[in-house]
Amino acid sequence: MSVTINIPPFIQNFTDKKGEMVATGKTVIECLTELVEHFPRSKEYIFNEQGKLLSHIGIFLNGDSLMTEELGQEVHDGDHLAIVNLVAGG
Repeated sequence: MSVTINIPPFIQNFTDKKGEMVATGKTVIECLTELVEHFPRSKEYIFNEQGKLLSHIGIFLNGDSLMTEELGQEVHDGDHLAIVNLVAGG
């Protein structure tokens, strides 16, 4: 199984400038964990100290936004994950 993770520019400084990675996890969280295991310095830009997704980070599976409680969702061969820095303001 292979799932492509699109890595945003603000994290690429910690992934040897790679814009994507292929993961083999069975769930979204397993794939994200594989990313931070492969590129440990990226962890602090995705997860907090308790291992929870940072509040300003969004995860998309095949273009659909996932809620934090959906990170255990199964992924399938050929799926695409995107990590997005959410912007807020007014």
